[in-house]
Amino acid sequence: MYEIVGNSLKYFKKDKNGDNFYFGEIKSEKIVIAIVADGVSKQPCDWLASDLFCSKFVEFFNQEVTSDLKDRIYKTIVTVNQLIVSTEGQCKNMRTTLSLLIWKYDTNDCYISNVGDSRIYKCENGKVEQITIDDAIKSSKTILNQAGKRMFETSSLTNTIGSASLKIKIEKIDFKKGTTLILATDGFYDAKKISYLTDMLELSKAQKLDLAFNKIFSKYDWSAKDDMTAVVIRNNDANNTTKI
Repeated sequence: MYEIVGNSLKYFKKDKNGDNFYFGEIKSEKIVIAIVADGVSKQPCDWLASDLFCSKFVEFFNQEVTSDLKDRIYKTIVTVNQLIVSTEGQCKNMRTTLSLLIWKYDTNDCYISNVGDSRIYKCENGKVEQITIDDAIKSSKTILNQAGKRMFETSSLTNTIGSASLKIKIEKIDFKKGTTLILATDGFYDAKKISYLTDMLELSKAQKLDLAFNKIFSKYDWSAKDDMTAVVIRNNDANNTTKI
């Protein structure tokens, strides 16, 4: 039995939510798909870039006939990326980050892929671990104002969906019984940095994942400084009967 839940919230100062997400199951193949995408706000049409990746990945993945699951994921990402790269008009050069999970639960083959600074975390054996590496260069800058000096952390993405030079990394992971995986945009994991890891650990232990997730999501809403999105999936037991 597994549980899966997700949500996305627009930052109140923005006109549109640049984030998007998807989760669902291809029942005939016993495959679960989970996607989190964060459109790059410095580029045009961030909302469309993230929406296109989520919707088109699912569409093209279902059409891809390659039997090898990892190869199927790779080819689908390439196809969607080419679609976004080829966009013309006012949305030309739109970009998005990506956190992707593909889990074939009857064989327990689980693959993840990550682009940009969205992340995947694993909660297992009482520990929370970030299992993806950000495609970003972190730096800080000091701004002087009437209140004095203020230090700001900045991030420059080095790899994004929508780039002609996209680097695709696909990793097979062990998704054990009792393990919880969290796909999150920076707006979610940065909303409450001090308590984030503790909150995720408590979430992984919750009796009802959906209720615990909604409670945390509401709490983060008060301190979010960006669009925030997360999808959480927990592998409850070996029978893998769906609970959504």
